[in-house]
Amino acid sequence: MHIFAMSLILGIHILNKRRTAMLKLRRGVHGLRDTVLAMLVLGCVSPLVFGVPLAPCGAVVPPEEHPTAYVIVDDLVGFEIWSAGGALLYQGVLQVRIGRMDGTDKVTFLYRIRDTQDGLNGVLTSIDTTDFAAFTTDVSWRAGLGTQVPDLAVRSCDGSTVGFEFNTNPVYSGMEAKFVEVETDADFYAPGGTATLRLSTGESVVVPTYKPVTDDTPPEVAITSPGPLDCVCNPTTITGTVNAPEGLASWAVEYAAGGGGAWVTINSGTTPVINGTLAVWDTTPLSQGYYLLRVSAENIVGLTSSTTIVVWVDKVFSSFEVRFPDPGDVIGGNTCVDGTIWDHCFDSYTVEYAPPPYTNYNPVDPGNPVYYSTVINDPFAHWDTTTVADGPYRLHVQAQDTCDNSDMARHDVIVDNTPPTAEITSPEECGYLTGTITVIGTANDANLASWSLQYTGGDASGWVTIASGSSPVINNVLGYWNTSDLRLCAYTLRLVVRDSAVLDCNHALHHWTEYHTSVIIGCEGDIDMNGVIDLSDLAALLANYGQTCP
Repeated sequence: MHIFAMSLILGIHILNKRRTAMLKLRRGVHGLRDTVLAMLVLGCVSPLVFGVPLAPCGAVVPPEEHPTAYVIVDDLVGFEIWSAGGALLYQGVLQVRIGRMDGTDKVTFLYRIRDTQDGLNGVLTSIDTTDFAAFTTDVSWRAGLGTQVPDLAVRSCDGSTVGFEFNTNPVYSGMEAKFVEVETDADFYAPGGTATLRLSTGESVVVPTYKPVTDDTPPEVAITSPGPLDCVCNPTTITGTVNAPEGLASWAVEYAAGGGGAWVTINSGTTPVINGTLAVWDTTPLSQGYYLLRVSAENIVGLTSSTTIVVWVDKVFSSFEVRFPDPGDVIGGNTCVDGTIWDHCFDSYTVEYAPPPYTNYNPVDPGNPVYYSTVINDPFAHWDTTTVADGPYRLHVQAQDTCDNSDMARHDVIVDNTPPTAEITSPEECGYLTGTITVIGTANDANLASWSLQYTGGDASGWVTIASGSSPVINNVLGYWNTSDLRLCAYTLRLVVRDSAVLDCNHALHHWTEYHTSVIIGCEGDIDMNGVIDLSDLAALLANYGQTCP
């Protein structure tokens, strides 16, 4: 209990000392160091023993080491080693730890073989790790976990590879090795290193690990134009920044279909670009729609960063329809030009008219020569046709988007603001009629829709149609009115004439003209209206003779 308490106090003292040193240094820590999940004391036995230096082309017997450090990465990487004939020789886990040494804050790399499968024939005898060429290396092994201890550490003459050999203490199937350690003078680490695990018979496997680096700052990448959800025309210039103070290894500008798919390179390079042109994107082979646009970069120590936005590649004007008036329509009054004008990259539209020969166009609404708002299934312009003469006109609607894609429609229409002609010339007003009567008159219009000849009176409570039609009648027979079955009484004839002009945006509203004339069915002098002139008519006349009509 006393030993545990002393170890704990020593560990806390060392950690506080580290925190004070880190505050003085005021520098960032790579990757998981910002969110350290575990603070471990890797050895707590005095006196402290540190690793021995290992120079390029050198070989040393690594000592057991007992310094304190805290872990910032702890990965478990499964591996298998197979024979050339396809037999599984060895299976296990490579535990990769990265720590920072107490007192120096430098990066140290630890590797351990663990969780090996028992009963296999392979014997692991070496671990070779890479990418230490630019750094000093001190090697050791850690007490504690595992049983097998390395008997030799070697370094390649280019300084890149540090290897640990287990010749006298091989790691048989079912065994575990101690942590072997490479202490460096590196400040940071990055993905990209490797560890080669080799059997006594020469078979091996390469496992991805980490490597020491001098900087943990990823490249700076930014897209300044186009912006998120912007319209992309053809071609479009992509501007932004790719830069890394320690040096760029590569960068690329890519796109992919918005629904998913492979990334396609637009441009790439190795030279920094600061708020400049990254690429000119030719969208000719693409269809219209959403696309992902990505700029990514890697610096010379293998750190990467990227930024991605969604843009709209614009190829055509999306939605354009003139629903009214249709070609050939007859219109009058204040006409609504109706339909849909919409585009993801909408800019503007115009609505104009011209009389024959259709060369001199004018806006239908002089106060709005250009419109800047989209419309979906609604009126998008109003034309007061009463300001122009009746006759043929060409209505011209054109819309465009910000990429100069456009659509247009030309509808030839007829303006008609003149009511139809309706007139009954025979029979005359207030005449006495009997039998079948020929009704003569005029029902006419330049754009006649229909006419109807009707009567009311006697026993009729509404209008009764005598004749109708849709062809013009000019001072001619409108119809034949058979009065033989009608009660002798006063009647009114009506001629109703309609044209086909749609007025004031109302398809049910047209020009309408009526003509009325009143007649009497019966004989003049037939006072009692019994169909014959007889003594009863004379008696009625004498009975009222001399009276004054009020």
